[in-house]
Amino acid sequence: MDEKRLPFTEHLAELRRRLIASIVPVTVGFFLFFLTSADRLFDFLIAPMLAKLPKESARLVYTGYLDVFFIHLKISALASIFLCIPWIFYQLWLFIAPGLYEHERRLVLPFVVGSTFFFVSGGAFGYFVVLPVAFNFLIHYSTSEHIAPMISVAEYFTTTTRLLLAFSVAFELPMFLVFASKLGFVTAESLTRYRKYAIVLSFVIGAMLTPPDVITQCLLAMPLLILYELSIVGVRFFARQAEAAGHGRGTGENGSQ
Repeated sequence: MDEKRLPFTEHLAELRRRLIASIVPVTVGFFLFFLTSADRLFDFLIAPMLAKLPKESARLVYTGYLDVFFIHLKISALASIFLCIPWIFYQLWLFIAPGLYEHERRLVLPFVVGSTFFFVSGGAFGYFVVLPVAFNFLIHYSTSEHIAPMISVAEYFTTTTRLLLAFSVAFELPMFLVFASKLGFVTAESLTRYRKYAIVLSFVIGAMLTPPDVITQCLLAMPLLILYELSIVGVRFFARQAEAAGHGRGTGENGSQ
């Protein structure tokens, strides 16, 4: 950890630099996607829904003449964020690195790679697993012949992107807890002790971040619980590694005396 503490204004200046460094490539990616791939990106995003709709009504509708234009803007921004997420995590690391010890700063590669992996995995799980199951349940919930689905583009985009981002962020749980343990905030024992609260919190988060149906809520809560258990294993593993490394250094020092 740096011996010289930076004044608050320096922290703000550093935050500004890291935000600019993150926003610039995201902006470039946004324009590239918007000018070249907006339609293809949107077709990719609506594929899980179209696969569950009856063939005669396998299309979405828009009620405002600007709906499609604004959705193309939003989906281009979302795609750019996913593309630039490793760089964004790297900038986040550079912002917090001055407050870390020297040996902690060496974790930059595991942090960036691990955070990117879990973020993308969460989005992929949401797209390939959760969306098809959720749409299949919601669309076919009513069997009345007098009811036909007519889904708006804006509503679909809002629900889908919220769901995908929720899973992407939720899947960061192992990275968050492992690095919290490296900084001394949690231990495997404390995580085990508070497991029952984690179970309740997982379902609360599932209810807050997903559409109001039990199926989708459980599809977020259950992976969160699995990730929590994996976090305990990871925290315990790294704690044993640190203990073994400390014991090895202590043995070496005693032998040299």
